[in-house]
Amino acid sequence: MWREQYRRIHRYRKKIENNKFIVRPYAIGYSKPDEEYFDDVYSCIQHLHHLKDWLISTGDITSGEANELINKNPELQMVQDICNGTKHLTTKFRERDFSITTKTRLAFQDSKVSTGEIEFYCTISYDNSDHDTSELMRKVVDIWDKYLKSKNLLH
Repeated sequence: MWREQYRRIHRYRKKIENNKFIVRPYAIGYSKPDEEYFDDVYSCIQHLHHLKDWLISTGDITSGEANELINKNPELQMVQDICNGTKHLTTKFRERDFSITTKTRLAFQDSKVSTGEIEFYCTISYDNSDHDTSELMRKVVDIWDKYLKSKNLLH
C-alpha cells in the first residue's frame, strides 16, 4: 500500500522540477509562476513527510525507526516542520520560520530572439537559510530511496 505513496512523491518531485519553466502571463513584460506550482510544492512536502506514516501503518518500519531516520537527516526534519506548519499553522517539534519565495532568471537567451525562456528559481527559507526547492525535493527522495533499499523494501 505504501508503494502508491512512494510513486506519488516521485511524480510530484518530477512535476516540480519540470514546471519551473511554466509561467503565467501577468502583465506586459512580467510573468509569475501559477499558484498551482506552490500548491504542488506544499503537497510534495506533505507527501514526502507522510510516507513514514504509510510505512509504519503497513508494518514495514516502526515509528522508532522512522523517528531515527528523521533525526539523522536535517532535510527530513525540515520537511517534517514545513509539512506540520502548512497543515496545522505551526511547526510541531520546533519553532522555525519558513517561507517559500521565487526569483526569476533567464533560462537561456537566443541571440536571434530578443526574449528567452524564464525559469523560476523557487527557494524555501527555513531557519535563516535558503534552500533550492527542487534540490531539497531531490535530496529527500534520495534519502527515502536509500533507506528503503537498505531495508530491502525496494526491488
